[in-house]
Amino acid sequence: MEAYAIRWSPSRALGYAQLLAWICAEKEDDACIQQLVGSVPSQSAAKVVCFGGGAAEIMAFSGLLRYSRPSEAAGKPNSPSTEEVSDSLEALKVSAAKTTTTTTTTTTNPTTHPLLRLSHLDIADWTSVLSKLEQGLNTPPVLSKYASATARATNASFLEPGIVEHAFTRTDILNSSTEDLRATIGPAPALLTLMSTLNDLYTTSMPRTTDFLKKVTEAAPTGSLLLVVDTPGAHTEVTASNAEGEEEKRKYPMNLLLDFALVPKQRKTSGRKDDDVESRPAWEKVVEKTSMSYKLREGLRYPGSLENLRFQVHLFRRL
Repeated sequence: MEAYAIRWSPSRALGYAQLLAWICAEKEDDACIQQLVGSVPSQSAAKVVCFGGGAAEIMAFSGLLRYSRPSEAAGKPNSPSTEEVSDSLEALKVSAAKTTTTTTTTTTNPTTHPLLRLSHLDIADWTSVLSKLEQGLNTPPVLSKYASATARATNASFLEPGIVEHAFTRTDILNSSTEDLRATIGPAPALLTLMSTLNDLYTTSMPRTTDFLKKVTEAAPTGSLLLVVDTPGAHTEVTASNAEGEEEKRKYPMNLLLDFALVPKQRKTSGRKDDDVESRPAWEKVVEKTSMSYKLREGLRYPGSLENLRFQVHLFRRL
């Protein structure tokens, strides 16, 4: 999992963060988005549940917070105490040539309230990788012993510790019950994501994936958003029998299967009240992009490999 995160997650994290920022700008009036970016006062943290989420998601949402709420989310340099300043001045007086290296331990500010509660659910064990990434986000970078006083004074963690509450659950989401999903999502509207995950689920089992989406529908509170991101043209092959009884493979586009599960065509009603209720869609599609490109900025460097990405994007709102 660590090797996977190093090789594939950086490109996805950059692309996801860019995509999330675009969605927040496009849907800035949506209550769920307003809570995430902090455009309206709120006493509770925004809730995000990543189905199939791993390293890329925690980095993408951390980047989104740092971008959209810098004054609240960005880590702040530790201010030296009066005693530390006096000691430093005394050391300089004794020997201007002598270099003193100070190691600072960052602790969580007890007055910090989380801005985001991020839950990951995946069949793979991301525990160690996510723990290391979380520590890296909340810890100031290690500086060279030759770093300047200015660099030391301004050194800060990417995120203010305690801003993101992170939880990981190792589970096969296709086996989740409606009650399990409802407990994970919670009673308030949340952002639910399936990033580079849904087509893999359909490949595993189309009926079980369709059933999973129906359970998500039952568990998601009104006002929740469901974001689906995958490769353009993703499709699932299903073996079926034709009129002559011969087996043949049929390809179903992922977006067609998704619409079938979440926004099926309305049935004709007989005028009875129960039929009217059943015919109403549970979700409203608010964004549909069959292909979006994310190109890396010129000059961007990383020790591993970075690639330009293309996505298909679907965003649904729970009615």
